[in-house]
Amino acid sequence: MDNDLIKESLKDFDGVWQRVTGTAPRLPPHPEPWSEEDSLREMIREEDCAAQYAASLARLFQSDSRAVLMRHAGEAKRHARRLRAEYFIRTGLTAPQTYGCQGVTGKLASLRDALLQEDRRAAMYDSAAEHTESAELRHLYKLFAGDARRHGRESRGLLVECF
Repeated sequence: MDNDLIKESLKDFDGVWQRVTGTAPRLPPHPEPWSEEDSLREMIREEDCAAQYAASLARLFQSDSRAVLMRHAGEAKRHARRLRAEYFIRTGLTAPQTYGCQGVTGKLASLRDALLQEDRRAAMYDSAAEHTESAELRHLYKLFAGDARRHGRESRGLLVECF
């Protein structure tokens, strides 16, 4: 036999043998592309959970701080309603209800979590605004990103007042 033919035949042998013996590294499954509808469902869930979290957190505070957190909860509910409407316009379906949101654990830790969640939500909306092809959604996402940044600043202020 020709040496070149043998070398060519054995070129992929190690990879084949690793797959046969189960020692080959596993490749992650190729993720499906994320659709606008998937993004809307995730944002609805985020806003539903933000509303629940802010309302629960408000119960731990008095007067002015409570009012700020209840306003955050109300704005998150309005965001979720608006996102649900956009979801319906695009799909003709109602978005699923949100269950299993994080609960508050204590005043300071939960206020810190709220602050970090708002920062993350602002980044999520900024990213969505950059990637959507819809001018209407881009405008909505930019508004909601601004609200999330404001909520984050206000939550930070409430946290500072606790010390």
